[in-house]
Order: sequence, then C-alpha cells, then structure tokens
Amino acid sequence: METNLAEKYIEELAAKFENQTEEEEWEDFQKAKTEGLLFSGEGVLEKAIAVVKERMEHKKKMYSFRLKTSTVDKIKLKAKKANVPYQTYVNAILDAVAAAE
Repeated sequence: METNLAEKYIEELAAKFENQTEEEEWEDFQKAKTEGLLFSGEGVLEKAIAVVKERMEHKKKMYSFRLKTSTVDKIKLKAKKANVPYQTYVNAILDAVAAAE
C-alpha cells in the first residue's frame, strides 16, 4: 500500500514539474534557497541527509485550542501581508515567544 502512495506522490510531483511555469520554478528555487535546501558539489547526499535529520528533530504535533475568530482573522491578515502561510506565521510567533526569556 505504501508503495502505491509513494508512486502516486511521485506521479503528482512529476506532473507538477511538467506543468510549472518559469515563474513558479523561480519561486520554488528561491524558496529552496531561503530554506537552505540547495545542495551541490562533493558530499551533496550527506548534506541532504543532515538536513532531513535536523528537520526530523523538529517534528510537529497537532494541538487543538479555542481562539477568538477575530484573533485568527487578524493573524491571517498579517500573515497574508507578510506573504507567509498563516499556520507558518503562527508557528513563528509561538517559537519566538517560547524562546524569549
């Protein structure tokens, strides 16, 4: 079953790349560059594996809590202005608050 899911994912990913515009390719490249996901040269596989291991250490778990609708709307608006998905924006806020002393 997992093989079928993996194959389906690969097919969908390949279709995405086949139909991608140059602008979308450039955006993906810039995102990968920003996130430190561009690797080349000697030891490229080791670099990629190191990044995957690091990201695995930062696993996320779903939590559920109640927020005022107006609060979520304001956060979504700020995230949109920052051109960031709102859940990513919320994660960044929570990470910053948790790291603060």
